[in-house]
This record gives sequence, C-alpha cells and structure tokens, in this order.
Amino acid sequence: MANDDVRRDEDDEATGTAIGRIPSGLFVLTTKTRTGEPAGMLVSWVQQASFSPPVVSVALGRERPFREVLEFAGRFALSILGRDGRALGGAFTRPAEPGSPGPFERVATTILPSGLAVLRDALAHVECRLLEKVPAGDHVVYFGEVVGGSPHAEGDPAVHVRRSGFGY
Repeated sequence: MANDDVRRDEDDEATGTAIGRIPSGLFVLTTKTRTGEPAGMLVSWVQQASFSPPVVSVALGRERPFREVLEFAGRFALSILGRDGRALGGAFTRPAEPGSPGPFERVATTILPSGLAVLRDALAHVECRLLEKVPAGDHVVYFGEVVGGSPHAEGDPAVHVRRSGFGY
C-alpha cells in the first residue's frame, strides 16, 4: 500500500469532523409489517433525488432489521420533523420495552388511505412507492417515488449535524 493510501489518526478525526458537518434533516420513516401493523424508525439520511418524477432517497444501515419490513411492504412514508420535533422523533429511536406502550401508542398519527401511518405533529409527510435499493458501503440506499404528501404545520425543519461522520 502506498503511503498516500494510509491515513494518520488525526487525519481520520479531522475527516470525520468535516463529514459530520454535512447537515441532514430528521424524519420518521414508517411502513407496514407483514401483519399490517405500523412500523417506524427515526432516520436522518434522506434527500430529494429527482424532480420528475419526484424521488427521495433514504439510507439505512445494512444490519437494520427494519430493512426487511420496508422491502416487504414496498411503500413507505416520511414524516418530516420540525425544529422542535426531536422529542416526537425520540419515540422511534429504540424498540419499546416489553409491557410498555410502543411509539405509535405514544404519538398522534393519521392513517393514510394506503394504510401507512404518519405523525400528525410533523411539519409534513410524503408517501412513497419503493423503486429500488442500492448497496452503498455499510448502508443500503432506498429510492422511493413520491406518490403523495401534505404539509401539516408551518415552521422550519429540524437540522441535524454529527460530531463525526464516521458514526451515529
């Protein structure tokens, strides 16, 4: 391996800090399980990827069990969280403890005609049909065609930056 290919630790730290400065939003990704129950998780790697047709991309870690649920459903919704929506999204950061209410019992939702749940107190939502998935490093990027959406409230979206671009 050439010396140019070897990074020093301080270069890794500086690079991680620089990558971590790339802002992202905060969203709750929802879909349905095989039994029709709502499933959701907090995500931040979301981006509009096309104007016509409108397409969004969502990156999920390769090891996330949620990927199987999403791929089976073939549809998903994104609830776009507002600047003050971190607590709202917090209900979707970890699985519920046995015997405690799940996230869909702790936050107000609206069920779309497709059966997908969206967060009523989010700024907006978009509903998507899964188009394809592309492996990308330790994540898989999903592309969804936006088939519907609606604003829910006025305000600014949440903006999230990381300390390091090498981990959550």
